[in-house]
This record gives sequence, C-alpha cells and structure tokens, in this order.
Amino acid sequence: MSNIRVKGFNSITFWQEDSIGLIVIKSDRNGNIQTNTLNELMQSLAIAAADEKVKYIGLTGINSVFAKDIYFKPEESIKEALETMLSYSLFSSGVQKPIISLINGDAINIGFEIALLSDIIISSSKAKCGFAKDYTCLMGGSIARRRFFDPTLAKPSARINCDKVIEEIDFLGKAKEFILNDVRNNIYMERNAFRWDLKERIYEEQINFLKIHSEGRKTGDHEAH
Repeated sequence: MSNIRVKGFNSITFWQEDSIGLIVIKSDRNGNIQTNTLNELMQSLAIAAADEKVKYIGLTGINSVFAKDIYFKPEESIKEALETMLSYSLFSSGVQKPIISLINGDAINIGFEIALLSDIIISSSKAKCGFAKDYTCLMGGSIARRRFFDPTLAKPSARINCDKVIEEIDFLGKAKEFILNDVRNNIYMERNAFRWDLKERIYEEQINFLKIHSEGRKTGDHEAH
C-alpha cells in the first residue's frame, strides 16, 4: 500500500504512511455517502488487513468532513442497503488490526456510527461528533453509551463522544504520531467489551427504522389523498 490505490474505487481512496493504512471516505459536498461507500470500505479494509506492512488502519474524510448521513438512490432497495450496513458493521468488527477513526471534520449520524465501529476515535478540535436528536441508528450506534458518556451531537470531548481530541493544525500529522507511539497493536481484541451483541442491536435498529419508514410513507399517502 505504498502508493495511492484508486483503481476500481469511486467512493474511497487509500494509501500507506509508515505502518498506517489510511482510508479516505469521499463524501459529497454535503458530507453524505452512498451505500456503495460501505462496500468499498469493506474491500479496502480487507486489502489493508491482508497487507503485512500495515499495522494500523486509519479512517478519515475529505473536505473537512468525515461523513454525515447516507443517501439512498431512488432505484435502491432499502432492504439491500440495510443488509450492506449490517455486513459492514460485522466485517469491520472482525478485522484483526487496530482501526482508528481520524475525525478531520464533522462525523454525524451514519458517519458517527462508522467511527464508533473503530477501536479509537481521534477528533479534530474543530469537528462535531455524534447523533442528531431525531436520528435513528442503523449500524449499532444505539450501544454508543457503553463507550461514551454522551453521543449527542456536540463539539468533541474526550470520553464524552470521542477518545482523544487534537488541535486542527496538522491534525493528521499529530494523529499519526499518536497512533505510532501510543496505540497498542492488539487493541482490536477489546472490541467485544462494547459490542458483544452488535448483530442483535443492529437488527433492532433496522426493524425500528423500517417501521418508521413505513409509517411515514402511509402518512404521506394519506395526506396526498
């Protein structure tokens, strides 16, 4: 992973810096991602996990945004999209290397859920992290309070909604230094302490989402008549 690898990918890009495999989420101008982003994240995680030169995997974003909400294409099956979310959550939980989220900018809703699936969340002091009050979790975010005191959308604060806060200036450089010097390379072994029932909780979240989605659609049909 010594060179930027973009062939075959549209929603992410990734490369290696020292022993860190850095994966960049390419959200749109509003900070939103598509379901395919999760598929490409799984592919890049698999490549990084198999690369012996990569000891740590970092996730970050572009344009001062980590990621916000997810955009469903009109022709996309909601059921298939939810299955992809479940697959990503379980796949990332099985990667046997430390995964560190580098919150270069706002990590909101689905973006924060992606970050929660990593072993450590390092946030820029200028970012915002967490869930909007009306957000319905889809990828295990409902267990966030096992790890953090208050996952409600706010400025980053260590142990409140992230693990470590770093000043915005040279954020990635300082985060890289912290990873190489302070993060244990077997920290991934502690994941089950927070997400031992991840699959069951995701099923609950997604059933609740489908119920709300169905009720909203019925309400819209009623109002249309």
